[in-house]
Amino acid sequence: MSRTSRALLASAVALAALTASPTPSSATAPGSDAGAARRGTAAGTIVFIRSHDVWIARGDGSGARRLTQDGTAAFPYGSPTQSDAGTVVATYNQDLVRMTQQGRVLNRIDPGSLPTSMGVRIDGMPVDAAISPDGRRIAYTFTKHLGPGTGFRSATGYTAADRLTSPAQHGSTFFWDPSWVGSSRTLQTGGAGSHVNLHDLGGRQQHWFSTETGDFGNTELSRDGRLLAGVFEDGGETYLAWFRVVGDATSGPPPARPRDEDACQIGSVPGITNPTWGPDDASLAWQEDDGIWTRSGGLDCTVPSTLVLPGGSEPHWSPAPLSAPAPVAVRNTRRPTITGKAVVGRMLRAAPGAWNVPGPQVLLQWLRGGKVVGRGRTHRVVRADRGRSLVVRATARKAGHGSATATSRPVRVRR
Repeated sequence: MSRTSRALLASAVALAALTASPTPSSATAPGSDAGAARRGTAAGTIVFIRSHDVWIARGDGSGARRLTQDGTAAFPYGSPTQSDAGTVVATYNQDLVRMTQQGRVLNRIDPGSLPTSMGVRIDGMPVDAAISPDGRRIAYTFTKHLGPGTGFRSATGYTAADRLTSPAQHGSTFFWDPSWVGSSRTLQTGGAGSHVNLHDLGGRQQHWFSTETGDFGNTELSRDGRLLAGVFEDGGETYLAWFRVVGDATSGPPPARPRDEDACQIGSVPGITNPTWGPDDASLAWQEDDGIWTRSGGLDCTVPSTLVLPGGSEPHWSPAPLSAPAPVAVRNTRRPTITGKAVVGRMLRAAPGAWNVPGPQVLLQWLRGGKVVGRGRTHRVVRADRGRSLVVRATARKAGHGSATATSRPVRVRR
């Protein structure tokens, strides 16, 4: 039995009426031929979190590599997102960190505070981030508990991606879970009575639709605007559901509610959340407790799912291709050495040490008192060396890998 089934929706999109309970065991195993054929497109790249750091991989899970190295359980990265050109943004402590696909940090932004529905401004650690497809803006969300009787309140605003700008420039909402629809509109989650909403930059939010029971949110629209995916929660059960959009949600007023005959679902599966559409507008990725899954086929509900990134979470799928990794910088792994008797008239020999890249060009210099007194692998001890210390400095270079320098332990010449 497939994990995916046709969702049975009430006319008011009451997702609580979803009755199928497909089992996770029917999912295609990673590496199987069937999974490879139906896991979805390999195009584009998925940015995701693994072991508290930001990672990136192709759409089929291949080529996975780590972009950050300083994420910890106390200070993890979160909510990774990527523009169409491959600029990555993730949250880290109180900042939005913008970086390349090689992990080189372009800038950090401590985003501005936002007003809540209670009239209180909130700030601190952003819980959601989403960079626009054109890479120019970042939507971000704060959530904060405002005290007994008030509970949690959220707000979403925007800043320029390359510098901090005032949230007042494009307006803000009292919602959360922003995802972009083009580069001037976002989808946002608003809770009971306001589950799915549209917000145009500089305009007011528009309510699209809500479910009759439970909560529906964490939504993302396919790039062509034809399919909407989201997460439904009710009574302890969580489902991933996606629908054909009736009308145009990419601009203008909200379209009609999705129709019950044009929907699929997966659930209830532990930890299922964070759906994101592939660049082919028919492949879908999402998070479960054991990692990131994908499937193809759009509204063909019979297509199986495949685990492509074990241990991954918070996926975001961009059409940006996977660029080459940053070249490995030259680094010394064993310092240079000097051998021989350090007495006048005798020959000393230098070994260049070891380096982390194969075949670097290594320049050897002999130094006395910090001044170069010779070059090459050998040095004949002269009278001027008596009572002084000699060291060898090795400088390794390789095209595309830069250069690095290491020095030997000093050798003192006898008087």
